[in-house]
Amino acid sequence: MYFIICLVLFGGRYDAYHIETDFLLDILGNNFYYRSIHLYYFVLGIVQFFFIPFVLSFFSGTLPLVFSNKKLVAIGPLVYYFGLAVLTFPIISLFSRSGNMIGLLLNPSAIMAVGDYTKVPSLLMLLSNSIPLLLGLFIIFYGTGSKHVEV
Repeated sequence: MYFIICLVLFGGRYDAYHIETDFLLDILGNNFYYRSIHLYYFVLGIVQFFFIPFVLSFFSGTLPLVFSNKKLVAIGPLVYYFGLAVLTFPIISLFSRSGNMIGLLLNPSAIMAVGDYTKVPSLLMLLSNSIPLLLGLFIIFYGTGSKHVEV
């Protein structure tokens, strides 16, 4: 329906020249969005729908190596994701006017809505959302200790 409205209002021309997001543009270059818009959204989709779910599912898969209680295994990733999101939203609202992005960098749900935030450093956003991956690797290499883990 949206594309039909754009087709009627703009005479068959739909140009996206007014972009408000700059996520990944500090890594890929400022004109990357305008030169190859399809590739930009493809890379953004890989980050949002493959990388972030992989990181969170990897973290969820390593929790049974440490916890034997099934409730902790099921609730642990949810507590991390939603707990950190709830704790960082007041930080975002307090410090967003001053230009401090620490709340956005620590919020795991902010990368799924990067179009709403401007001037967020992409590399720091990706690194801060890789914390569960690092925790999972730490659990695999150091958390199991001398236990024998069967697959």
